[in-house]
Amino acid sequence: MPTAPPPAEQQSLPASVLSALRRNSKFGSRTQAPDTQPPSTRPNPRTGIPDPIRAEFWAAYCYLFPPHALVNQNESGSLVISWSMTGDPHATSKYAAPVMLRFEPDLIAMMKHAPPDQRKRIISQQEAVLRGGLIGYDPYNSAQARIIVLG
Repeated sequence: MPTAPPPAEQQSLPASVLSALRRNSKFGSRTQAPDTQPPSTRPNPRTGIPDPIRAEFWAAYCYLFPPHALVNQNESGSLVISWSMTGDPHATSKYAAPVMLRFEPDLIAMMKHAPPDQRKRIISQQEAVLRGGLIGYDPYNSAQARIIVLG
């Protein structure tokens, strides 16, 4: 029986981006099958997989977050990143305070028209903004999400 080709959004992603997404997202091979996961950690079918441009940002920045961090793209195009704090004796919440990466429209437009080597430079330049935005971030304070605007 022939298999259907992957969705168009995944066909355009470079292999390195797909590897990072699989390694560092809820869709990766490290997660258990949904039937064997506790209800609080099952993937939500309504959440979005990052589009190819935002997936490139996540692939470049995922090392700044725990290996079990989850990333989702919301309706406005922002990436929302959080992770389970279950088992952490200092945690007062099940999940870390979310980090939201918002993207300026000009940055996304620039990425769409940039060749691969220029995309890498753009992503590298924006990493300083992300790192600066994470200064003072406290994953244990779930009442204060961090919003970082790139672009």
